[in-house]
Amino acid sequence: MVTYGKVFFRHRLAQRLTPDDECELCYRIQGTENDKCKAAVYSLIDSSDRRVSRNALRLLATYACYDDFWISGKRRDLTKRIMTEEDSGQRRLLLNVLYAMFWDGRVADGLFFNYCLDCMQGPHEPPANQALCIKLAYEQCYDTPEICRELQLLLEHMARQPLSAAVEAARRNTLKAIVRHKR
Repeated sequence: MVTYGKVFFRHRLAQRLTPDDECELCYRIQGTENDKCKAAVYSLIDSSDRRVSRNALRLLATYACYDDFWISGKRRDLTKRIMTEEDSGQRRLLLNVLYAMFWDGRVADGLFFNYCLDCMQGPHEPPANQALCIKLAYEQCYDTPEICRELQLLLEHMARQPLSAAVEAARRNTLKAIVRHKR
């Protein structure tokens, strides 16, 4: 099997990616024998070239849907990056990577859970980030009734505020999921 390095991925991610390109690159990094390729793509999220960085995050979000094992080891690092990232677009892509991962319904990192609760209510956050934080908060707590009840109360309280369509849809769908999960 041919392994591809950081230079190869930097060159490919510096270009506009089509869905076919994403599938091809995901194919190149799949499997345990390509962990070095995954690490090369992961290291490119720190690139000074915004296109390379954003494409690396898009690729990781797509890849996380196919193979969760390797990227799950990066969960703690990704949550730290989200909480310190200043660019809202970059933060949205990081949230997408995390949302694509498997969550077991328990709060593993209380700081990140609180960040999601603050972000989903924050008027300074773009609607996409708020909606993703609502979904991530639910993914972290759906198996813990007390914390899930707290999330439900916050979501019901949000109904009194003017919300964008994306945030309202995420809020409404999460409330439905909470009710379904209680049964």
